[in-house]
Amino acid sequence: MKRKFKFPLALLAFVSVFSSLYGRSSQEVVGAGSWIFDSLSRVVMDQGRTDFVFHAPMTLEEVECHLDAVDHESLSADAMRHYDRIRQYISYDSHLSFGHELLKLQAELDVNLEGYYKTEDDLDWVYDYYRQKPFVYLPLKIVLGDWCAMSMDGRVGITQGFKIKDDNYTNIPLDVDGIDLNFPHDYYFASGHRITEKTGFSFIYGTMPSCFNRSLSGSVTQSEYFTGSTYADLSIYSSNFRYRLDVNQFNPDRYMYSHEIAAILFDRLQLTARESLFVYAPLELRYLAPWNIFHGVAAWKDYETRREGGESNTCDYMSLKVDFTPARNSRLYGIFVMDQFQMPNESDDENDVTPRGFGFQAGAEFFIPHGDGTFHVWVEGTYTDPYMYIKASPAWSLVRYYQDLTGPMQDDSYTEWYGTPWGPDTAGGELSIGYEKAGVWSVTLDYVFKACGEYSGNKIFRNLDWNWKNRDKMPESDSVASSSDSKYSKWPYPSRDNDGKVDSTGSSDDAKKRQEYSTPHGSHIEYVNRISLRGTLTPVENLTFMVQPSYTHVTNYGNQSGRTKSGFEIAVSVSKKFF
Repeated sequence: MKRKFKFPLALLAFVSVFSSLYGRSSQEVVGAGSWIFDSLSRVVMDQGRTDFVFHAPMTLEEVECHLDAVDHESLSADAMRHYDRIRQYISYDSHLSFGHELLKLQAELDVNLEGYYKTEDDLDWVYDYYRQKPFVYLPLKIVLGDWCAMSMDGRVGITQGFKIKDDNYTNIPLDVDGIDLNFPHDYYFASGHRITEKTGFSFIYGTMPSCFNRSLSGSVTQSEYFTGSTYADLSIYSSNFRYRLDVNQFNPDRYMYSHEIAAILFDRLQLTARESLFVYAPLELRYLAPWNIFHGVAAWKDYETRREGGESNTCDYMSLKVDFTPARNSRLYGIFVMDQFQMPNESDDENDVTPRGFGFQAGAEFFIPHGDGTFHVWVEGTYTDPYMYIKASPAWSLVRYYQDLTGPMQDDSYTEWYGTPWGPDTAGGELSIGYEKAGVWSVTLDYVFKACGEYSGNKIFRNLDWNWKNRDKMPESDSVASSSDSKYSKWPYPSRDNDGKVDSTGSSDDAKKRQEYSTPHGSHIEYVNRISLRGTLTPVENLTFMVQPSYTHVTNYGNQSGRTKSGFEIAVSVSKKFF
């Protein structure tokens, strides 16, 4: 057996000896949820200004552009540690690297050992599959100097089904069926150029977490909790103006086209506008025009009407954001998002049953330097209409469907909303209070409250015989559409196709009545209270310990009167970075 290991060990020794410590390629991409965005936000806010640092992903070249605008000497001690930590990541972190100084194959290795336990099986994990890490994480990169970079993540971990199952206690695959073979999960190709000190452009193509705004509960417009979609992103940026063109593929024949402009006024005020069009159809060139008004195309008129009373195959989507820094170490922000708006003459029409689809999010974030570290206080409120993200058909609603490649739950479909994971029909807020010494230790207390209607979360997809593989391709006949055999008989969107549907009370629930639902709707509102305490410790560089106990209490669980669920959960992890 020893003889078998001679060659791999020799190869590792060879590569290690001839490896060099290179700075990372400036085209390396940082995805949403990375600590770099938290640190970058801390640095910018310490300057008493705003910047384009609250969206993701971003190339390291653009990260450096933001860092170069910082007056390093004026930073507080804590903000300076964050600044230096980012600089070290860019310039000095080592890679296992092989190749010419211009063209290189690079690798890094993270090993994460995690354990979880909860007392109530019916409650969702607080330390959920978005936060759980693979047991082994091995991103492989090919870089061509600072011209371009491409990466894919090799990993050893458990399937999505095993992450969600109640008997999941560790991220180590303990069963052959539990090994996640559906990888890479994240990959990209990126290129760009910094033309001047404050101006540049980037192009990113791949699959990795992205977000419209850095938030506590996931941006109501587009959040990092929307994973696994493939996109192409072209960005042009300067110190006070930014433009983005984005094409995002949810599933086969399901595309989101977006363009976005953002401006910074007086160094403190950021205004952002995004217009998007979701289309249930093959990729079309006309939506790729970089300077266009999607609503003016009137795309809903170009497709065969598949449902009475609904915009066929399309979803117009618009979002506005204001980000303001009133003083040093503070930030206020607000977001408005809309996928459907009814004029007064339309809503007053008895034959028009199209509902409104609005979402709102507002937050305040503060850093209070104290001693060797900083207190961090963050509060955020979120509201979504009952039909936010929901259209006349699940085929052109703002949700992605996916499945495991292997395992006992490979035939089950999972869903993710494009915006906040709270989904539609939810009003609530989150409060986070913590103290951190950057890169050394932290402790954070987090509280969440939600009032959830009957359409909240992913409730509308339960017991619905529909997924992207059996999606409707042909319009239903009048006889089928009006019967209980219709694919839409359980779909909540109000339409004359399902007029007369019986609601949760057992009474007649006509389409006009459903049009006027308000959040949270239903006979019994589900109330969620959740509190968690998270502590991290990094005793030496690249070794981190984490523990997170949590408690959840739900009243009217599943929107059923008097049904109460409570449970305790604990998650622990040890993470070690190599190379």
